[in-house]
Amino acid sequence: MHVRARGKLRRICLILALVLVAAPAAAADPPRVVVTLKPVQSLAAAVMAGVGRPELLVRGTASPTSFSLRPAEVRMMNSATIVVFVSESLEGFVVRALENLPQDTRVVELVAADGLRLLPHRLGPHWVEDDGPRTSPRPLGTDPGAEDLDSDPYIWLDPQNARAIASALVDELSDVDPGRALTYARNLQALENRLVQLDQEIAKTMEGVKAAPFLVLHDAFQYFERRYGLSAAGAVTRRPDARPSPRRVSQVRARIAEAGAVCVFGEPQYPQAHAKMVSDGTPAKLGQLDALGASLPETAEAYPLLLRGVAEGFKACLGAR
Repeated sequence: MHVRARGKLRRICLILALVLVAAPAAAADPPRVVVTLKPVQSLAAAVMAGVGRPELLVRGTASPTSFSLRPAEVRMMNSATIVVFVSESLEGFVVRALENLPQDTRVVELVAADGLRLLPHRLGPHWVEDDGPRTSPRPLGTDPGAEDLDSDPYIWLDPQNARAIASALVDELSDVDPGRALTYARNLQALENRLVQLDQEIAKTMEGVKAAPFLVLHDAFQYFERRYGLSAAGAVTRRPDARPSPRRVSQVRARIAEAGAVCVFGEPQYPQAHAKMVSDGTPAKLGQLDALGASLPETAEAYPLLLRGVAEGFKACLGAR
């Protein structure tokens, strides 16, 4: 009895010791990460694998250009450890909410991340209705003309930029959660390997359609086009929420004829009629591209599915001649 009691006591002590050793890791809750757009949320989910799940603001076919935060989403941002968005020129809905966040909230604006390849907005009559000054919101704490205003914000459509985005996220996560820094670093390495393979896969998919000219509803795919050598000939409008004017429809139809455009691509976030009205009566077919992944799951798999979907959207229309 005495021996069994001593053995039981030793087991209790061992369990208590293990609990005490594990207590610091268990006590540190994972950082709460709130992300505006699904492609970035997917990259965040990949680097947070095994730690936590980042939350998403813009869901489904909602467009960041017309999105409005509801009270529940404002509360979500206010309770976050890290809030991640691309740029105020794209997600103007975050501006006021960012000003009212708690002082200890980390805010990550991805257009300022190291290692990005930033492209300027394309101007001229083939891309916008006029060449007047842009009306993007002024970035907080910066001067007019900052890179947030000058740069095309659809940065995630180049997988090399996705690597830079993921690296920036890991830097922030490791800073606020150093106990899991090794996990984030390992996840980043695994993600980078997958992105290299994805890049090679997409490049092969685009072979054979690079020379086919096309128009997009609005200029959201420049990073993908430049990465894979596609032949964009213009955009219907810079205001995809609004119906193109009769004058603009005439201009775009003339551009289709001039460029020999094979396709005009709409987007699920905006009325398909806006692309259809310029393609009707022309040789150009009507296709669809999704830069945001409207129907994709909110998981780490969304980003590769998104890029494959864009590639297949281009190939299905441009290659069907």
